[in-house]
Amino acid sequence: MKNLKILVFALCLLNLCATAQENATPITDVKFDNEYANRTNPIINGKIINASEQELQNITLEFTLVRPNEPIQTKLTTGIDKDGKFQLIIPSKLPYQQIWFSLGEYVYSCLYANEELNLEFDLQKLKKQNVYMLGDGMSFSGKDGEINKTLNAYIMYNKKHLPEFYKEIQNLNEQDSNALNKLDSLFNLQRKIDVDFLKDNNNKAKKIIESETEAEYLSKKILLLLNNNEVVLDNKELMLPIFAVTNGTTSFLRYLHWYISNKKLSNKDERVNRTIKFSKLDSILPKPYADLVKLQVYSRDLPEQLAINKELIKSLNTKWISQYLLQENADLNNKINKMQELLSEKADSTFKKNIGKFLKRTSFNGTLYLNESETGGNLLKSIMAAFPKKIIILDLWATWCFPCLNNMPHSKQLFQQVQNEKLPVVFVYLCTDLQSSETLWQNKIAELEQPGEHIFVSNKQMNELMDLFNTSGYPTYAIIKPDGQIDTKTINLNRNFSIDELKEYLSKEAGFQ
Repeated sequence: MKNLKILVFALCLLNLCATAQENATPITDVKFDNEYANRTNPIINGKIINASEQELQNITLEFTLVRPNEPIQTKLTTGIDKDGKFQLIIPSKLPYQQIWFSLGEYVYSCLYANEELNLEFDLQKLKKQNVYMLGDGMSFSGKDGEINKTLNAYIMYNKKHLPEFYKEIQNLNEQDSNALNKLDSLFNLQRKIDVDFLKDNNNKAKKIIESETEAEYLSKKILLLLNNNEVVLDNKELMLPIFAVTNGTTSFLRYLHWYISNKKLSNKDERVNRTIKFSKLDSILPKPYADLVKLQVYSRDLPEQLAINKELIKSLNTKWISQYLLQENADLNNKINKMQELLSEKADSTFKKNIGKFLKRTSFNGTLYLNESETGGNLLKSIMAAFPKKIIILDLWATWCFPCLNNMPHSKQLFQQVQNEKLPVVFVYLCTDLQSSETLWQNKIAELEQPGEHIFVSNKQMNELMDLFNTSGYPTYAIIKPDGQIDTKTINLNRNFSIDELKEYLSKEAGFQ
């Protein structure tokens, strides 16, 4: 009888969770204002079983949260307790926020945080067979458990039944006059797959799945419209209800912003003057859509972004977006204050090297210089002369380059490991002044708390270095050996270069055995 009661309770709980999702209000609906006020921050609870204390210490948890505004992805961190438990509280109250999650080398999955999600991992099973999305050794439970199982199963179902779908989308010729019809045909196949999957899964997560497919479709459609200089007569053709904050729905909002800015704002003032632009967006789109599109106005410079947000919040007509932005501004203020505190520290010339005009040494082991060399070649010679008998890892980057910024945390971790192991390696970051400024450069270094030698370089000299390295674009990585040899092949993406690979590299170089 007791087991029967437990079974009945579990079935009722599953039914309630499914009903809650089915009755969910999209964030694009004015009614979501009332729901947002009563929401709490989602929580993810995790537990790793059958793992030793040493194994737990060696496991790194990575959470990449998808946001409705730039930066559209942000890293979240939490530690693992000695008993294998961990907890993460999501910083915003939005529904079904997508989180790309990895547990060391054992698990890569897609999480959706709405209320409470419980995860359990059996390390003994995972050591035998890693998990991609879902599988033996990983389990979902809690209020969000069932929908997470369903949505991960959907990802796998798609891969199985439409393995070439995204390749075919990418291969569409944007100049083809029939491209839109081909796009429609491809997405009709996707919609059929959705129907088949939902039928087999009792329509669980129906609204999220259908919304995700339409978001991807509209993103591609908008791109075709922009490339072919076409305009839709009714903006409603480019709208959909959004039930989850995912890569797909966030990209859709970004594309919609581009489309409206390029095709519906008729003059420079409407595109550049933010007050005029925000007012015009209100006249073009319904309230929640207009405010979500306004959220896409972005600067990589934190003080400038705060200024944008302060102006933006005055124009908002949606309560939940106003509340969301207030929290964003509080977070930005904290980051800016910390950044300014780091940059206002007294310059310590103890660590000064003859590689440019010395500016300062920071508490996070960063040293900042302005380039004084006349050519890229001379700059390279001065760097090599400053660090004899060392391997120099050179990172050419830009303040506006997202892949560059995305790789910085890994580079920072590698720097710390090199320091701990006392390896003869130095990290030198060369930042271009193209579409940037000295202030923006310093702010970005402080925001990231990026250690190493930092030099602000003119675009002309960066181009000379690119030519020397036979490469183009950012980020570019190179290893400079003590004998002057330049290796541009070993490091492709900085995040793929580990401390073990670096030590192996050193062992093969003369003088470092």
